Amino acid sequence: MKKIGYLIYIIFILFACSKSDPIAPTPTPLPILEIGELNLELPENNKNCETGTINSGKADVELKWKAAKNASKYEIQITDLSDGKITSVSDIVGNSKIVSLLRDKSYAWNITAS
Repeated sequence: MKKIGYLIYIIFILFACSKSDPIAPTPTPLPILEIGELNLELPENNKNCETGTINSGKADVELKWKAAKNASKYEIQITDLSDGKITSVSDIVGNSKIVSLLRDKSYAWNITAS
């Protein structure tokens, strides 16, 4: 009976000491790239916009900017200065966007790079 007990003990030890799966290395996080400076080009700051295509009380105006370093997308916010209403256009790829604006109104715009 003792021999069976020893045999069971040895088998238990052999299975308990089996190799475990190797531990995967922790992935190194990617560095966060700093977004470069963003410059608005068209229409010029504090100037009347005299470009675009007129369509019955509206004008299709191209907003243009210099691309920012390390940016892949942009978001434009257009503010109607008469009532403060803000319109956002997001997920823009490239450095220009044509927007439709009501004529004879004043607008401000800014852009955020990501």
